[in-house]
Amino acid sequence: MITRTGIAVLITSGLLLVASALLASPALALPAAAGFLALGAGRAGVARRVRLGATVRVRTRSVVRGQNVGLTIGIEREGRLPLFAELHLISQNPDRPAESHVLPRPAAGSITLTAELSVHRRGVFRAGPLIVRQQDPLGLFRKDTRVADGRTVQVNPALVSVAVRAASRTATATGTGRRATPTLAGDFFALREYTPGDDPRHIHWLSSVRTGQLLIRRSSEPALPSLHVLLDLDASAYDGEESFEHAVDLTASLLVGALRAGAAGHLWQREAGARLRRVEHTGVPQVLTALSRVRPRTDPDGGSGDVATATRAEAGRACVLSKDSCFTVVTGAARPAPPALPRHLLGPGSRVVVIRLSPHGAGRYPAGPPAGRASVHQAADAVHAAALWATAAQRASRGGRP
Repeated sequence: MITRTGIAVLITSGLLLVASALLASPALALPAAAGFLALGAGRAGVARRVRLGATVRVRTRSVVRGQNVGLTIGIEREGRLPLFAELHLISQNPDRPAESHVLPRPAAGSITLTAELSVHRRGVFRAGPLIVRQQDPLGLFRKDTRVADGRTVQVNPALVSVAVRAASRTATATGTGRRATPTLAGDFFALREYTPGDDPRHIHWLSSVRTGQLLIRRSSEPALPSLHVLLDLDASAYDGEESFEHAVDLTASLLVGALRAGAAGHLWQREAGARLRRVEHTGVPQVLTALSRVRPRTDPDGGSGDVATATRAEAGRACVLSKDSCFTVVTGAARPAPPALPRHLLGPGSRVVVIRLSPHGAGRYPAGPPAGRASVHQAADAVHAAALWATAAQRASRGGRP
């Protein structure tokens, strides 16, 4: 492929040749001939065939935002590479132009190279293809030969530690929600007879010896309520791209923490037009996949969309699941007020916590809930937001204001 420099040399040489013929000036023909000779030499320099076999492998198929993608590149050579040939690895972050990385020139035989590429955005990161780039010294011609296909890596939100159990209510306080996974650290509550399949670690040996039958300790574990997290996708709600990324990180951390603790976690998205949509999933991998691809959207109608709406079917399903639940709204602080939830979306006993992400401010706003009890907090990043959420959820679980 001829480069821009080569096109310029070709046009200039052609004009000089025409001027030489029109003006009958042999002096103009000499640089024209030199230009054509350089073009011919450059074309011949990149015509050599490349004999190179290579493979590109990724060490893991998914990483979190901000981490590096580890690559292992295997190369098998026959003969020598052309003199002016370089090995390039092409990579592309989501929604960003492709980048070229020059790798060390391989020696003869089979070798293995390792590389670390940084990823900064969620989505599908592409590592590869691997190409051999031939270019003459003057940069007139360039030839790219693909020697290995690329690989894709899913870039997930960065998870932060969240005290999901702060939203728990004791088992004696309510009969709803899901009981957390039993642990030996739970407060001693009662004894019952051993049944096949029980964990032997929970056997109370002193009582078993005294009564002559195996007895199991039953711990008073808190009941985890259903956790609903609404992520605001309206671009006008955020101060910038980084605030939205922290909002996605917090949403993923809350849902993953709830699911891993054995609670029911439900993902909602507030899209353009203030419409709420519930994202169906079957577990942690599906939640991470869905959140790795979300992007902020602009309302085509130009409305502020302060009052969120939901379809009748979605609202009906949510109301059943939201009884005695914790509803968290994750949004930005660019709008004067956070989005309001419709009253029919929440069930009796529901608690609402609103987290607004802004890199320039932190604190608490006066509560003004449209339905249920709510508190509004502003955080600088996902870590700060997780701490504020745990405090608000814990106060609400004890019967106080969120």
